[in-house]
Amino acid sequence: MKNLYFPSIIKVAMVQLKNVFTAEKVNGKYILDGVEGKMLKCLAEKLNFQVKIVLSSDGQYGSSNSKRTWDCVIGLVQSGKADMGFGALSISEDRLEVVDFSISYSVPQKSFDTKESNQMPKISAFTYPFTLNVWILYAFMILVATVLFQRIMFRNATLLGSFLSVLGSISSQAMNNVRDTP
Repeated sequence: MKNLYFPSIIKVAMVQLKNVFTAEKVNGKYILDGVEGKMLKCLAEKLNFQVKIVLSSDGQYGSSNSKRTWDCVIGLVQSGKADMGFGALSISEDRLEVVDFSISYSVPQKSFDTKESNQMPKISAFTYPFTLNVWILYAFMILVATVLFQRIMFRNATLLGSFLSVLGSISSQAMNNVRDTP
């Protein structure tokens, strides 16, 4: 079986983004940080290569000109001055024509933020949609229905039993012991 050639130094073009990819040179070695930086560091350790950072001229991803050549990170990879490009590069049709992309390893999710409220709603928040008069009328109707049902339908039941049956009916529970009545 023939061994494939793998370089000992990989040139990486990058855009510095906090928490995504940062590189700081300390004592001649690069300290990689951020999500993509840690991934590259892990690859370098496992595949036994060193990373050489190639910075783009203005720290941008790259755009094409009229001659179909690119600048910045995409341009460095296209021209061969860098082997890889990092820094949350998005895949576009124009970029796919000039460079190869890896399989996507992150999925952007849409989200939103809102300021945390100072107070939690009170336990009685369910009463807010209606006025006090409406709630009093509603309670009165439940009591009247309890007395009527107890006299007409639940003759052998107690007033409390009739009340619980009416209350259960309001909360979509079927009434028990309903007989044929006038």
